[in-house]
Amino acid sequence: MLWFVLPVTAGPAVADAVDDLSDGTGLTLTILAWVAWALGLVCVALLLPATLTGIRVMAPAAVAAVIWAVAEVGVDGSATVGLVVALGASLVAFSALVGDRLVDGASYGNERRMLLRPPTRLLVTGVPIAWVVAVAGVAGGPILLATQRWVVGVVATIVGLPLAVLALRALHQLSRRWIVFVPTGLVLHDLQVLTEPALFRRTSILRLGPAIDGTPARDLTNRAAGLVIECVLSDPASLGLRTPGDPRADAELVDLRRFLFAPSRPGALLDEAEERRIAVD
Repeated sequence: MLWFVLPVTAGPAVADAVDDLSDGTGLTLTILAWVAWALGLVCVALLLPATLTGIRVMAPAAVAAVIWAVAEVGVDGSATVGLVVALGASLVAFSALVGDRLVDGASYGNERRMLLRPPTRLLVTGVPIAWVVAVAGVAGGPILLATQRWVVGVVATIVGLPLAVLALRALHQLSRRWIVFVPTGLVLHDLQVLTEPALFRRTSILRLGPAIDGTPARDLTNRAAGLVIECVLSDPASLGLRTPGDPRADAELVDLRRFLFAPSRPGALLDEAEERRIAVD
């Protein structure tokens, strides 16, 4: 709903700021804004991991656009409302509930997908940098061309678009980290930590619950913050583990009976596990 009303609430402030620019630059920014808003509507309507990545890129871009507009034309009632709506849309886009709902849209049959929390170090450094590269890579070239900076604009377009694609792919990896409940148990799907998704059968899970302080369980959270869930197995499971932060390192094959992971909604995950007759403690 917040994204739907964005043109009405934030649009006037952005339009006023665009009016002060040259015709070519103003038209280019207007087209980019409407295209981003339309793509955001598609992302809100389609429940998929890819659309989760899309809305989490475009919602902060809307906030940045409104802040730029306010800086250009000054603060008034309309601009304040637009900024509040844009911030609200961004907060909703990054909420755990929305993340869960969109990744679960790719489920089929008797599946339930639940998002894992991102590594804290990436939230602080990697994600903001990748977001800037993605947005600047898409918008920078057309804006420079609109200002008739032909050589710089062509170079920015040729270089920026491939970099934007790489940045979006990197951001999308965070939308592809989840726990999948299946009829036979649960699957840990996190290719930043594992070499391949791992299935743990319901009959082999002795305990699923909040991690106990000082537990010897192997940490597979990829250093995510927040409440951590511990899974205890009756028999060791052989897993191929990657070295966090070093994708070029050789994988390590280990046998684990206890491991930790960090779902974005731990309470909802334990409720789902209990409904599926998985031992919850």
